[in-house]
Amino acid sequence: MIPVAKPFWFMLISTFSLSLTAALAKVLGGSIPITGLISLRFFAPALLAFGIMAAIRWETPKWEAVPALALRGFWLICTQACLFFAIMNLPLAEAVLFFSTGPLFIPLVERILFTRPLPGAVFLGVLLGFLGVLILLTVESLRFEPYTLVGLAAGLFSALSQVTFHGISKGSLSPVAQMAWSFPVAVAFSVLLWPLDAGSSAPLQPWDWPWLLVALLAVLTLNTQVFRSRALRAADHTSNIAPLIYTTPVFTYLWQYLWFDEPLSITGVLGAVLVVCGGIISLRAKARTVETAATH
Repeated sequence: MIPVAKPFWFMLISTFSLSLTAALAKVLGGSIPITGLISLRFFAPALLAFGIMAAIRWETPKWEAVPALALRGFWLICTQACLFFAIMNLPLAEAVLFFSTGPLFIPLVERILFTRPLPGAVFLGVLLGFLGVLILLTVESLRFEPYTLVGLAAGLFSALSQVTFHGISKGSLSPVAQMAWSFPVAVAFSVLLWPLDAGSSAPLQPWDWPWLLVALLAVLTLNTQVFRSRALRAADHTSNIAPLIYTTPVFTYLWQYLWFDEPLSITGVLGAVLVVCGGIISLRAKARTVETAATH
């Protein structure tokens, strides 16, 4: 494999793993209460990450990195809780597509929190992406569906998580260590969601849960984070690989077609194309702006 291809394949492995995670979560939702599944989404990968560190090289964060790791854990639980509730109540591909609006929110979050400029090309991408969202909301199965707002909230929280993560990703911690120390925070906050399942009948008792699939969920979560980090570190220019993030909805549409009886509409596909195109334009324009500023 030529060196230039490595970031490309690393990112594809990451997005493929993320799409499988979403599909697997929808499958597990029929056996495990959703709040328990959200907790396992972080608890199982955290155990795996600590095990890998114990076997290979133990890493402890510096005190100055702890607040950022804790804040990232908080945004992660907000993101995944919204995503999982959307996945259980919306068609799989549309739920993931709403979650994939994260890159559209990032320039807006940076503009509001850090008063960073919003270049014209980035603004055009954001505008195009949210036009796609409006078109998606006209689809009959999504119209007046409150969980569409939950899916969009997942995208917003994802943006906040990534903005937070940007500060610690340049530190000395490996991707595995970053997961190991931020995921327990997410698990702790996930306990606050448990009352939402109070009084509801559990599909299966814990000893009957499909634990092999839960283990697979942990591996896929680890793959998603580690290979995305490796892709970004190996790439000469992030603008070349960042748009590959939008292969996640493409893979998810494939799983929806193959595994779930959830129809696709022409209007929904059109909205999805606009969201993806807007996200790609925004990501490439933003990355090129950063790279241009770094060379001056």
